[in-house]
Amino acid sequence: MRKARITDVGHYLPERVVGNDELSARYGISVEDIVKKTGIKTRRYVEDESTADLVTLACRDLFSRSSVAVDEIDCVIVGTLTPDHFFPSTAVSSINRLGAKNAWGFDLSAACSGFTYGLTVAAGMVEQGSARSVIVCGADRMSKTLNSFDYRTALLFGDGAGVVLVQATDENSNVINGSKNSVVADNLDDVFYKTPFSSTDWASEKFELEGGRVYRAGVGLTIREVQAYLQSRKLKIDDFSHIIPHQSNLNMIRETAAGLGPEAVDRFGVNIRDVGNTGGASIPICLSQFVKNGQIEQGDRVMLAGFGAGYTISIIDFTSAIA
Repeated sequence: MRKARITDVGHYLPERVVGNDELSARYGISVEDIVKKTGIKTRRYVEDESTADLVTLACRDLFSRSSVAVDEIDCVIVGTLTPDHFFPSTAVSSINRLGAKNAWGFDLSAACSGFTYGLTVAAGMVEQGSARSVIVCGADRMSKTLNSFDYRTALLFGDGAGVVLVQATDENSNVINGSKNSVVADNLDDVFYKTPFSSTDWASEKFELEGGRVYRAGVGLTIREVQAYLQSRKLKIDDFSHIIPHQSNLNMIRETAAGLGPEAVDRFGVNIRDVGNTGGASIPICLSQFVKNGQIEQGDRVMLAGFGAGYTISIIDFTSAIA
């Protein structure tokens, strides 16, 4: 049976670094409190880059490492909650910019789980034989969603994009081992991003977040879904070399790790201190960084744990094929 494997990664972060000093002066909250509440020291903001720009630059980073040519790509899936347009999709714009003449593609909306949902879709396409090489991207310009008056959200978010290449293989090793995706659709007023179709004041009302409720749900639901996946596959946490969660808030990540047991704590991969919460881009950016700096090696078993508004929850289990 044909299997799907992740064969390469890439990412892009904008050049503009936004430190806590800048946000402290803007919102009147101390640098110490910012770090205490979020664990974040710096984040990146776009200047003129569009979401399609972020996708394109992350893909070019991947192609600079990969032996696969652009015209070998069959499909591009973009998980984003900040598309440049409602239509055409960010994926279509990115395909045009990359010159991926044989690819089709689409955007996937699952908030901060968009990348991991997209990875599940890509693996299914490859396993069923409808594609051999699929790019899955998480990309968000979270800085463009922020209210000027709500420091609680402004402290968290940054911009960026991360991508992976999913390819077909007839081998049984170093493949995507499984996934678990779910929705808990009972919090629709906890976090949402208003659009011109529903907002009466688009200039000032963009992003609303009930931080306390989202924090508690994120910790509890991620722990629950990880445990359910492990039980369904007769696995243990220490079967994994690395766990990369959505980089929502450092305190949330630490509490989630602790809730999964002491053996989980040292396995959790974190990059939020330097890049902030990049929405659906957070997991693939962290994955790309860990691969490039040698922390994730070929043969390592990795769990990705997405969590987003909705609530959307997604677990991906794979063994790295990236040399």
